Amino acid sequence: MEWEFETLEEAVSKLRCSKCGSALVRQVDPDNQSFETMQIDCTACGKPLDKEDVFETAIEELFAGDDYRRIKDGAEPSHTTCPVCRRNTWVRPEGCVFCGSSKLKCSMCGESCWPDDYDSDSNMCSYCSYRMEKIMRE
Repeated sequence: MEWEFETLEEAVSKLRCSKCGSALVRQVDPDNQSFETMQIDCTACGKPLDKEDVFETAIEELFAGDDYRRIKDGAEPSHTTCPVCRRNTWVRPEGCVFCGSSKLKCSMCGESCWPDDYDSDSNMCSYCSYRMEKIMRE
C-alpha cells in the first residue's frame, strides 16, 4: 500500500473485524495500492467490512494509551473528531487521515485551530464564536 498518512499504516496492526473481533482482516484486492478504493473483509467470518469503521476503531485503539496519558497530564489528545467528516480520525500533526482536512482557520481572527476549538457551523474558533453569539444576544 502507498499510505498517504503514517497513522493509517500504523493502524493496520490494530485492525479487527467489527462483526466477530478477529484480527484476520485483509484487503480484498492485494494489487490495489490506494486507501480510497480499498475494500476489506474478514477471513475468519467472511463478512465484508466498512473500511472507515474498522480503521476508525483501530486508530482509537492505536492512540488510547497515549491519549490517556496526555489528558491526565493536562495536554490535548493525540487525536480527535474531524469537524469535516465527523470521524474520530483527526491526528496531530497530520490532520484528518480520512478526508485530508488539515488546516482549520477561524474566519474571524484567522488563527489556526485544533478541531476541539473549532465551530464548523460558523467556521470560527470557539472564542470568536462565543464573542459573535454574545454580540448577537445584545
